[in-house]
Amino acid sequence: MRFLVVAPMVPWPATNGTRIRLVATLRALASIGEVDLFTFGAEPPFGSRAVPAGEPVARWYAGRVAERPPGPVTRLRCLGGPLPGALAVYDHAATRTDFARVVSAEYDLAWSCRVQSGLAVGSLLPVPSVVDVDDLEDHKIEAARLYRADNRPEGSPAETAHRWVSDVMGRWDVRRWRDVQARIARAARVSIVTCEADRQRLGVGNATIVPNTYPDPAAPVGRATVSPEPVVSFVGLLTYPPNRDAVRYLAHRIAPRIRARDDRIRFRMIGRHDEELALDCPGFDFTGPVTSIEAALTSTDLVVVPLRFGSGTRVKILEAFAHRIPVVSTSVGAEGLAVRDDEHLLVVDDADGFADACIRLLRDTALRARLTSAAHDLWADEHATAPFQRHIGRVVTRAL
Repeated sequence: MRFLVVAPMVPWPATNGTRIRLVATLRALASIGEVDLFTFGAEPPFGSRAVPAGEPVARWYAGRVAERPPGPVTRLRCLGGPLPGALAVYDHAATRTDFARVVSAEYDLAWSCRVQSGLAVGSLLPVPSVVDVDDLEDHKIEAARLYRADNRPEGSPAETAHRWVSDVMGRWDVRRWRDVQARIARAARVSIVTCEADRQRLGVGNATIVPNTYPDPAAPVGRATVSPEPVVSFVGLLTYPPNRDAVRYLAHRIAPRIRARDDRIRFRMIGRHDEELALDCPGFDFTGPVTSIEAALTSTDLVVVPLRFGSGTRVKILEAFAHRIPVVSTSVGAEGLAVRDDEHLLVVDDADGFADACIRLLRDTALRARLTSAAHDLWADEHATAPFQRHIGRVVTRAL
């Protein structure tokens, strides 16, 4: 059996949730048959690429994508066209030309990673296809819009007018994302989301659930005892708006309450960030991108997920579960995972309660042991490599 996987990014290194899921999918499909990969993005012109050692991909082709030139035509396309602005800025003519050189080979099934892949080359797929929608962008934008509407301070007339325009454009983008996601999902034999809530939100009859995964670590790096100078970590792409908001919330509302009770506690932000997020807060450290997340987590005593809006399910929580590191999360951060407060992690939505939960998990050794044991069992049963491969196998069977 031969599979063709299409993705709008290079999967390696697997440093964020989307890439972790894509690499796990490639490996799961390779356990069934032969896998070729076509990626498009900011790579050099079309051609074959060397597959990293140990990755079970037979052939890797890289295609081109062009960003439309700035100007009134592009602005009009982004503002008034049928595609969301984030998609309308790209011209996939070169992508389709490059892709046509690949699909001459016979495949049994095509697998598209995210809506962007289906939009770029879906019409060219000559075989049954699966689209992994993953996150729902419409829900993400709508959640962010509603959150800001409920929490924005009073401003000047100019600021109010700007917010009104942004709100109108946000509503329009939500509608366009919803339409394109449903259209791409319906065009596939099977569409995939990460949780039941997103399956209902997508609203198409061919949708099924493949929960997120985190690869089996060689050995969990979590520790039973807390270090003399405890480290609280947040892991994620810090240019991603929900993560940026979470870091600011942690820095301005939660961390001061924690450090008022114990100023030895340090906060480590792990992931790529820009200068705008370089907060000057006591006890805060921004590591930037790391080559090994396991090494970065070795000195972590607690993982926090103070998200206030977003979509999909958080791989950062599964990562902590796999490594037996305790977690404190908001209910939004834990959404879509079959977790229970005070059984797998602590779930708190207000800043005072969040800070209290962090202090509890840094001081109560028995609580740490109980939560991390149950969380690790949940990861092993539902989100490790073996259950993920079973889910992918069922999707392949259904699609064919």
